[in-house]
Amino acid sequence: IELSDDEKVIVTILKDENELPIDIICLKAAMPTSRVSPLLLNLEFVGFVKAMPGKKYKLISQIYL
Repeated sequence: IELSDDEKVIVTILKDENELPIDIICLKAAMPTSRVSPLLLNLEFVGFVKAMPGKKYKLISQIYL
């Protein structure tokens, strides 16, 4: 699966942490929530990211960028 540049940024951030809340992902990615939310949703649909309770997300699949 080909990831966009923004999706690669999100994946790289999540690789370094067990799970992160969306606001921290936004801060680290320097993107607004309105941009990060659809990226996370797409990554969830393709099976790379899992939404956790408390609006936290974690990487569930190893991706080699």
